[in-house]
Amino acid sequence: YNTITTLQPHSYYYWDTASWHLAYNAYADYADKPNIPDARRRYLQKEYLARGIRFLEEGIENNPEDLALRQRYVDVLTDPFKPNDLPKAVEIIREVQSQRELPRLLHHQLLYALSRIPGRGEEAWQVAQELWTNGISRDTPSIRLIYFSLQWKFLPPDQRTPLEEIFGPRQDSPPEPRRASRQNALKYLSYYWRRKREGFPMDGVRETIELLLQEFKIPAEFSPLNPGGWRGYPAELFQNPEA
Repeated sequence: YNTITTLQPHSYYYWDTASWHLAYNAYADYADKPNIPDARRRYLQKEYLARGIRFLEEGIENNPEDLALRQRYVDVLTDPFKPNDLPKAVEIIREVQSQRELPRLLHHQLLYALSRIPGRGEEAWQVAQELWTNGISRDTPSIRLIYFSLQWKFLPPDQRTPLEEIFGPRQDSPPEPRRASRQNALKYLSYYWRRKREGFPMDGVRETIELLLQEFKIPAEFSPLNPGGWRGYPAELFQNPEA
C-alpha cells in the first residue's frame, strides 16, 4: 500500500483500505494470536494502530478536501475498543466546521466525541440541541439517548422533552400509543446502559430504567441493571396490556 498510494495519491480507497488492514485487522490479529508475550502483544498492537493512523494522516495531506478520510480518521480516534484520542477527534471536526457546514455524520460524531470527554458536557449539550432542532437526527437512536441524558443533567424536570417524544416513532411514521413509546424508551435505555464502558453520559438513565421496569412489571431477572450478561427482553413481557 505504500507503493499503491505513491502511484495513486488521490484515491480515497487505497488510503482507507491500508489504514483498515493495519488499525483494525492487524490490531485485532495480535489481540488473539497465541504464544506471544503480553508486552510484545501490546507493543505490536500499538505499532499497527499508529501505522494505520499515519496512512489516514498522509491521505488527508494528499486530499485536503476529502471529508471521507477525515471521517475515517475520527472513527479510529474515537473507537471505544482501542486507545482513543477524543479531544483530537473534536479538533479535526471543528476544523472542518470552520470551513463548511458539517455533513450529518460528522455532526453526529462531534456529539459522540464531546459527550465522552469529562468536563465538556455543556459543549456536548449545545451540539445535542442543534441536532435535535434540525429534526432529521431525531431518528438516530444514539442521538436520542445522548440528548435524553444531557437534558437530564442540564435542564430542570419541567423543561425536559417528554420521554414519549424522545423515544416515539420516527418522524415519517404514524403516531403510536403512549405505552408503545415508553416501551421503546425502556428498550433503548437498557441497551444504552450496557454501554457504560464506552464513556457516554448516563445521567438519569438508571433512574428512568428503574421507573419503567416497575411500570411494565418486568421481573427482576430480566433487569439490565443486574451485573453479568443481559440479552434483552423477551417479547412476551410486553404482550399483556395490563402488565
